[in-house]
Amino acid sequence: MRLPTLDTVQGFLLNLATPAGTALGVALLLLVVRHYFLQWLGVLAKRTSTRLDEFLIESLQAPTVLWCLALGLMAGLEVAPLPRRLAMWGTSLVAALLILSVTIVLANVLAHGLKQIGQRIEMETAVTGLGMTLTKALVFALGGLFMLNALGISITPLLAAMGVGGIAVGLALQDTLSNLFAGVHILMERPARVGDYVKLETGQEGYVTDVGWRTTRIRMLPNNMVIVPNAKLAQSILTNYSLPEQRMALLIPVSVSYASDPE
Repeated sequence: MRLPTLDTVQGFLLNLATPAGTALGVALLLLVVRHYFLQWLGVLAKRTSTRLDEFLIESLQAPTVLWCLALGLMAGLEVAPLPRRLAMWGTSLVAALLILSVTIVLANVLAHGLKQIGQRIEMETAVTGLGMTLTKALVFALGGLFMLNALGISITPLLAAMGVGGIAVGLALQDTLSNLFAGVHILMERPARVGDYVKLETGQEGYVTDVGWRTTRIRMLPNNMVIVPNAKLAQSILTNYSLPEQRMALLIPVSVSYASDPE
């Protein structure tokens, strides 16, 4: 067995030191820029009255560290003496991880921002758990398509396979999907809105606190929570004491004796 010579070891270490130093230098530079950038955003956030920008800064704390490290790794791969195909695969993988982290941040920020705006303008669909879940699902779906594109995967065969597999998944998740679409129906037709006082045909009554992707939560007067599947709620007879308005008529029977004076 032939041992490597000193020149071979030195050449290997030199080839390894160049991409490692590049990755470390770029990552440190980006971390410094990140520190001052977040400080600048914090100063701007103090001048506004909304909490959305503060939530954005909190959401960026951890992902920005990952972004700096990933970009540093990408810079190191660019100068590393790797085969062209392997270097391109590594770069694509780093890009896909960056897209995934950006997707997570955007999903959280958009869902939280939609909830804040919905509370301000009293838009019930944005405040409910189902509205936030649909927002995140849409963002993740778009992010997944960008990730596949970054990895060089064609989405056309994938969509065809999903169409075939979606039939099997739909049959296996009939109850879950029925509750999901029933929740969308409740939000669109609005037989029970968040904050309404309702009474079910089974006798439970209380205030609607949330309409989720699977269940609706009703807080009863003893401060207990009733969890009703959306499909059951959509099919049941519901009395909404908050519709069409908060005021209601109350019938009070008054008995008068036959011997009473008509005056």
